[in-house]
Amino acid sequence: MRNRRVMMFLFVVMIQLLEASPSPVESKIESVKLFQNRAEIERFTEVELVKGNNRIEVGFLPPDLYDWSLKAGISDEVRILSVEVEKFALSTRRRIEIEKIEKILSDLQDRDRVQLDVLMTVKSQLTFLDGLSSLSAESARQEVIKGAPNSQAWSRTLDFIAMKRVKLYAQKRAVEKKRESLGKEIRKWEYELSKIGGSGYFTAYQSLNKSAYENMSGMKVQQFADMTDIYDKRRKYLETPISDTDYEKRAIIEIYSPRKMKSRLSLKYLVPGTAWNMEYDVRADSKTHALEISVYANLYQKSGENWKNIKLAVSTGVPASSISIPEFYPWFLDVITSKKSDESTEVLKRSFAPKAEMMAADAAIAAEATAPVVRKSGVYMTIDFPSRLSVNSSTKYQKKFIRKYTLVPVDDRTFHYETFPARSEQTYIKTKIMNSTEIPWLRGSAQVFLDNEFMGRMTLPYIPVGEEQEIVLGTVPEIVSQKRLIKRYEKKTGLFGGKRTIEYHYIITLNNRTSERRDMVLLDAFPVSRNREVRIEISELSLPFSIVETESEKMLFEQGLRKWTFTLGAREKREISYKINVSFGKDVDVTGL
Repeated sequence: MRNRRVMMFLFVVMIQLLEASPSPVESKIESVKLFQNRAEIERFTEVELVKGNNRIEVGFLPPDLYDWSLKAGISDEVRILSVEVEKFALSTRRRIEIEKIEKILSDLQDRDRVQLDVLMTVKSQLTFLDGLSSLSAESARQEVIKGAPNSQAWSRTLDFIAMKRVKLYAQKRAVEKKRESLGKEIRKWEYELSKIGGSGYFTAYQSLNKSAYENMSGMKVQQFADMTDIYDKRRKYLETPISDTDYEKRAIIEIYSPRKMKSRLSLKYLVPGTAWNMEYDVRADSKTHALEISVYANLYQKSGENWKNIKLAVSTGVPASSISIPEFYPWFLDVITSKKSDESTEVLKRSFAPKAEMMAADAAIAAEATAPVVRKSGVYMTIDFPSRLSVNSSTKYQKKFIRKYTLVPVDDRTFHYETFPARSEQTYIKTKIMNSTEIPWLRGSAQVFLDNEFMGRMTLPYIPVGEEQEIVLGTVPEIVSQKRLIKRYEKKTGLFGGKRTIEYHYIITLNNRTSERRDMVLLDAFPVSRNREVRIEISELSLPFSIVETESEKMLFEQGLRKWTFTLGAREKREISYKINVSFGKDVDVTGL
């Protein structure tokens, strides 16, 4: 009894030392709004207020919390006087977690000691049976020598010993199995304890646990004095941060209440280390020309706290810590003379450098109630997930499904095959998709499936609602293209041979090895002159170019890109030929030939 009283006294002293500061109020994360560069966390907690001024400390907030973003809300009946953020070492949280694990370990170890006592009892009974067996054997030997053996007594004794042994060995195996299971549980929780408390704390815990057990079992009261140093080391480990990030923040809220009451206090704040983007699965059928796109929110959160069973919303907003308009920079023109130094020239160059920030704007409308709800938030879009989700703090991205859409075909040429033999002999299957959904598609990675086969990954660009975009679905090895230079010929023209002309003769070959006709788009690059002294003519073109339709095609046309659009029959092989004549003065040096 005296041992137990001394241990309890030391334990109470240790707890009093650890609880020098009052424990803060705990709160629960209710909802998270995830922006593209940070997250807004909303927490709730129930508080008891007295009449007059109240000081509430809400603890266990992440250390990276933006102090300036913290907002508090409570019933209209009371008034919030001030909201502040303070930084604390994680001693309180670590102590609570460590005490929970140590309580579990203590219970497991007590259960193991009970099983150990049973095992020792079984072993002593087996030892007794061994002695009884030896005694019976000696007694039987003496009876045989005397010539008056009692076989019935021997039989009863042997049956008793055998039956008892069977029961004891079965009990022994059962106890050993329980101890094995308990041992695994103890090792698991000791590992958790070493992770939270650190190796130094865990060493002190083991030493303290061993000393206490030896003192209790050995009745050596005088050795409790040796445990004081271990208690001191244990307290220091608990109160000292184990890393630069081993801190928490607390919200200190001053509240005035007109009466004694219970109220619900809410906290909102922003944390970094979070982001999200869109990811897609694009599925196409080459026979039916059906197109489907599945949209996912790909979440990243390394805030340091797990979001358990929360209401989640994702937003395309990008909140800035500092908002400012671009500064005005004068645009000066001057004549540069030889007296001006290179330094003044650099200053003049730097004066032209503008400073600007760009923010993406998205739009959306409401969607069905059974799926994530898409709503417009000013110039941004927010998607509210209908059911509660959990998002753990991790270095890995976590995908959450938004919706699957069946896309409307853009035109009859939904699928076509494009090749650029001057750059590659590969032929690509492409399609034009229109964003006929209610949400804009943000730039993101997409997995592409064609006829239920995975083709690869691509990057889907930003596509607003109602706009079209060509995408690549994969390569088609059965359609081969090749560009060959058949002839290069140079001659002199003009009066007295004052001009040089170089003639290039090219042939492009396309071979469709499939059993179906294909709608083809053939691209090729032609030279473009940047000087009036260099003239370029295209002649003997076997197939006219296609009409330039869009503004982007016009820009590429001016840069020398030409396009043919035609149908290539099944098993058909086709050749397209042309000549390029480049003329320039005989004394002119031309680059790019």
